[in-house]
Amino acid sequence: MKKFLIALFKDIIDQAWTLLGMAVAWLVLEGSAKQLTGNLILITLAVWVITFPLRYEKEEEKEKEPVDRDGDGYVNDGTPKQRKATPKKKNG
Repeated sequence: MKKFLIALFKDIIDQAWTLLGMAVAWLVLEGSAKQLTGNLILITLAVWVITFPLRYEKEEEKEKEPVDRDGDGYVNDGTPKQRKATPKKKNG
């Protein structure tokens, strides 16, 4: 959850110039245009935060290295090619 919130905060910071432009546009308007623009900015910001999980890329798990299961020195990982297995680490 902490990584998600950090990523959300970074996403908001990445959009700083867009948010600044929206704020300037809101400041220079008057009357009902200012109110409507402010409401639309808040709605857009809310939709953007709500849809963040669709844009959020989770860290991928590290791919496990194939293992020599039958002890012949080669790895058969389900592909037509076999390759030499990495040597096992000796304890001690």
